[in-house]
Amino acid sequence: MVNYIVKVYAPIWFEIKSKPSCIGGSRHLFHMIHYSRYLSAELKRIVDPVIQRNSCFAHPENLLIAMATAERPHIRRLALRHVLAARSSQNETDTTRRISKVPLLNFETQDYIELINWSPNKRADPPIFRSIQSTQVEENIHTSDMLKLKSFPCHTQAVERGIKLVTEACAAVCEPQRDGFIRARIASRSGMKVFNKT
Repeated sequence: MVNYIVKVYAPIWFEIKSKPSCIGGSRHLFHMIHYSRYLSAELKRIVDPVIQRNSCFAHPENLLIAMATAERPHIRRLALRHVLAARSSQNETDTTRRISKVPLLNFETQDYIELINWSPNKRADPPIFRSIQSTQVEENIHTSDMLKLKSFPCHTQAVERGIKLVTEACAAVCEPQRDGFIRARIASRSGMKVFNKT
Protein backbone atom coordinates (compact mmCIF):
# COMPACT_ATOMS: atom_id res chain seq x y z
CA MET A 1 0.00 0.00 0.00
CA VAL A 2 2.80 2.42 0.91
CA ASN A 3 4.50 1.56 -2.38
CA TYR A 4 1.31 2.51 -4.30
CA ILE A 5 0.94 5.78 -2.37
CA VAL A 6 4.53 6.77 -3.09
CA LYS A 7 4.55 5.73 -6.75
CA VAL A 8 1.00 6.61 -7.87
CA TYR A 9 -1.25 8.44 -5.41
CA ALA A 10 1.17 11.09 -4.11
CA PRO A 11 2.59 12.11 -7.52
CA ILE A 12 -0.94 12.46 -8.97
CA TRP A 13 -2.12 14.39 -5.90
CA PHE A 14 0.75 16.87 -6.32
CA GLU A 15 0.08 17.16 -10.07
CA ILE A 16 -3.58 18.00 -9.45
CA LYS A 17 -2.68 20.52 -6.73
CA SER A 18 -0.03 22.20 -8.93
CA LYS A 19 -2.20 22.15 -12.12
CA PRO A 20 -5.80 22.16 -10.89
CA SER A 21 -7.45 23.39 -14.10
CA CYS A 22 -9.78 21.16 -16.13
CA ILE A 23 -7.47 21.58 -19.13
CA GLY A 24 -5.05 19.19 -17.43
CA GLY A 25 -7.58 16.57 -16.33
CA SER A 26 -6.93 14.16 -19.21
CA ARG A 27 -3.18 14.40 -18.68
CA HIS A 28 -3.63 13.65 -14.96
CA LEU A 29 -5.66 10.55 -15.87
CA PHE A 30 -3.00 9.41 -18.34
CA HIS A 31 -0.24 9.88 -15.74
CA MET A 32 -2.21 7.87 -13.18
CA ILE A 33 -2.51 5.00 -15.66
CA HIS A 34 1.14 5.32 -16.64
CA TYR A 35 2.35 5.34 -13.01
CA SER A 36 0.25 2.28 -12.13
CA ARG A 37 1.71 0.06 -14.87
CA TYR A 38 4.40 -1.22 -12.47
CA LEU A 39 1.73 -3.21 -10.61
CA SER A 40 1.47 -6.98 -11.00
CA ALA A 41 -1.22 -8.39 -13.31
CA GLU A 42 -3.26 -9.45 -10.27
CA LEU A 43 -3.25 -5.92 -8.80
CA LYS A 44 -3.97 -4.34 -12.19
CA ARG A 45 -7.16 -6.44 -12.32
CA ILE A 46 -8.24 -4.63 -9.15
CA VAL A 47 -6.99 -1.10 -9.96
CA ASP A 48 -7.86 -0.83 -13.68
CA PRO A 49 -11.66 -1.20 -13.30
CA VAL A 50 -11.63 1.56 -10.66
CA ILE A 51 -9.65 3.87 -12.96
CA GLN A 52 -12.02 2.98 -15.85
CA ARG A 53 -15.10 3.70 -13.75
CA ASN A 54 -13.78 7.12 -12.65
CA SER A 55 -12.29 8.27 -15.94
CA CYS A 56 -14.60 11.12 -16.93
CA PHE A 57 -11.57 12.99 -18.29
CA ALA A 58 -11.26 10.30 -20.99
CA HIS A 59 -14.51 11.55 -22.53
CA PRO A 60 -13.75 12.93 -26.03
CA GLU A 61 -14.89 16.44 -25.06
CA ASN A 62 -12.46 16.54 -22.12
CA LEU A 63 -9.66 15.05 -24.21
CA LEU A 64 -10.18 17.79 -26.82
CA ILE A 65 -9.80 20.45 -24.12
CA ALA A 66 -6.47 18.97 -23.03
CA MET A 67 -5.31 18.55 -26.63
CA ALA A 68 -6.26 22.14 -27.57
CA THR A 69 -3.98 23.40 -24.79
CA ALA A 70 -1.11 20.97 -25.40
CA GLU A 71 2.49 22.11 -25.68
CA ARG A 72 2.86 20.33 -29.03
CA PRO A 73 1.43 22.44 -31.91
CA HIS A 74 0.42 19.43 -34.06
CA ILE A 75 -1.72 18.10 -31.18
CA ARG A 76 -3.40 21.51 -30.82
CA ARG A 77 -4.16 21.59 -34.56
CA LEU A 78 -5.59 18.05 -34.42
CA ALA A 79 -7.92 19.01 -31.55
CA LEU A 80 -9.14 22.15 -33.32
CA ARG A 81 -9.83 20.16 -36.49
CA HIS A 82 -11.94 17.76 -34.38
CA VAL A 83 -13.87 20.75 -32.99
CA LEU A 84 -14.54 22.15 -36.47
CA ALA A 85 -15.64 18.72 -37.74
CA ALA A 86 -18.03 18.39 -34.78
CA ARG A 87 -19.48 21.82 -35.49
CA SER A 88 -20.01 21.07 -39.18
CA SER A 89 -21.80 17.80 -38.40
CA GLN A 90 -24.04 19.27 -35.68
CA ASN A 91 -27.75 19.61 -36.29
CA GLU A 92 -28.90 22.98 -34.94
CA THR A 93 -32.49 21.77 -34.48
CA ASP A 94 -31.45 18.68 -32.52
CA THR A 95 -32.73 19.13 -28.95
CA THR A 96 -31.94 15.65 -27.65
CA ARG A 97 -30.04 15.41 -24.43
CA ARG A 98 -26.31 14.79 -24.71
CA ILE A 99 -25.37 11.55 -22.99
CA SER A 100 -21.96 11.55 -21.39
CA LYS A 101 -20.71 7.97 -21.37
CA VAL A 102 -17.13 7.19 -20.46
CA PRO A 103 -15.45 5.30 -23.32
CA LEU A 104 -13.26 2.25 -22.79
CA LEU A 105 -9.68 3.15 -21.90
CA ASN A 106 -6.54 1.96 -23.61
CA PHE A 107 -4.36 1.14 -20.60
CA GLU A 108 -1.29 0.43 -22.76
CA THR A 109 -1.15 3.85 -24.45
CA GLN A 110 2.04 5.89 -24.54
CA ASP A 111 0.27 9.26 -24.95
CA TYR A 112 -2.91 10.73 -23.49
CA ILE A 113 -4.39 11.48 -26.93
CA GLU A 114 -4.61 7.70 -27.48
CA LEU A 115 -6.47 6.98 -24.23
CA ILE A 116 -9.57 6.10 -26.24
CA ASN A 117 -10.48 4.78 -29.66
CA TRP A 118 -11.72 7.93 -31.42
CA SER A 119 -13.52 6.24 -34.32
CA PRO A 120 -16.72 4.94 -32.60
CA ASN A 121 -17.22 8.13 -30.58
CA LYS A 122 -19.61 10.74 -31.89
CA ARG A 123 -17.83 14.04 -32.50
CA ALA A 124 -18.86 16.72 -30.06
CA ASP A 125 -18.03 20.37 -29.54
CA PRO A 126 -16.92 20.80 -25.90
CA PRO A 127 -19.10 23.36 -24.07
CA ILE A 128 -15.99 25.33 -23.07
CA PHE A 129 -15.46 26.09 -26.79
CA ARG A 130 -18.98 27.46 -27.36
CA SER A 131 -17.87 31.09 -26.84
CA ILE A 132 -15.12 30.73 -29.47
CA GLN A 133 -16.13 31.46 -33.06
CA SER A 134 -15.29 28.95 -35.80
CA THR A 135 -13.28 31.64 -37.62
CA GLN A 136 -11.03 32.01 -34.57
CA VAL A 137 -10.63 28.22 -34.36
CA GLU A 138 -9.61 28.11 -38.04
CA GLU A 139 -7.19 30.98 -37.48
CA ASN A 140 -5.57 29.12 -34.59
CA ILE A 141 -5.15 26.01 -36.75
CA HIS A 142 -3.05 28.01 -39.24
CA THR A 143 -1.07 30.02 -36.68
CA SER A 144 -0.64 27.16 -34.15
CA ASP A 145 -1.40 29.64 -31.35
CA MET A 146 -2.81 28.26 -28.13
CA LEU A 147 -6.44 29.16 -27.37
CA LYS A 148 -7.18 30.97 -24.15
CA LEU A 149 -9.79 28.85 -22.42
CA LYS A 150 -11.56 29.57 -19.14
CA SER A 151 -9.95 27.85 -16.20
CA PHE A 152 -12.34 25.63 -14.27
CA PRO A 153 -11.08 23.38 -11.46
CA CYS A 154 -10.77 19.72 -12.38
CA HIS A 155 -11.13 18.56 -8.81
CA THR A 156 -12.27 20.40 -5.69
CA GLN A 157 -13.19 19.56 -2.13
CA ALA A 158 -16.69 20.91 -2.88
CA VAL A 159 -17.06 18.19 -5.53
CA GLU A 160 -15.98 15.56 -3.00
CA ARG A 161 -18.54 16.89 -0.49
CA GLY A 162 -21.24 16.74 -3.18
CA ILE A 163 -20.35 13.15 -4.05
CA LYS A 164 -20.46 12.21 -0.36
CA LEU A 165 -23.87 13.86 0.04
CA VAL A 166 -25.34 12.09 -3.00
CA THR A 167 -23.93 8.76 -1.74
CA GLU A 168 -25.57 9.36 1.67
CA ALA A 169 -28.86 10.22 -0.04
CA CYS A 170 -28.72 7.00 -2.10
CA ALA A 171 -28.21 4.94 1.06
CA ALA A 172 -30.92 6.75 3.05
CA VAL A 173 -33.89 7.21 0.69
CA CYS A 174 -35.34 5.94 -2.60
CA GLU A 175 -35.29 7.76 -5.95
CA PRO A 176 -38.20 10.22 -5.66
CA GLN A 177 -37.13 11.54 -2.26
CA ARG A 178 -33.38 11.92 -2.98
CA ASP A 179 -33.62 15.44 -4.36
CA GLY A 180 -35.54 16.64 -1.28
CA PHE A 181 -33.07 14.87 1.03
CA ILE A 182 -30.11 16.58 -0.65
CA ARG A 183 -31.77 20.01 -0.69
CA ALA A 184 -32.74 19.69 2.99
CA ARG A 185 -29.16 18.79 3.95
CA ILE A 186 -27.75 21.75 1.99
CA ALA A 187 -30.31 24.13 3.54
CA SER A 188 -29.54 22.78 7.01
CA ARG A 189 -25.80 23.27 6.55
CA SER A 190 -26.20 26.79 5.15
CA GLY A 191 -28.24 27.73 8.24
CA MET A 192 -25.42 26.80 10.60
CA LYS A 193 -23.33 29.59 12.02
CA VAL A 194 -19.78 29.91 10.74
CA PHE A 195 -17.11 31.22 13.09
CA ASN A 196 -14.49 32.96 11.01
CA LYS A 197 -11.06 33.26 12.56
CA THR A 198 -9.49 36.70 12.09
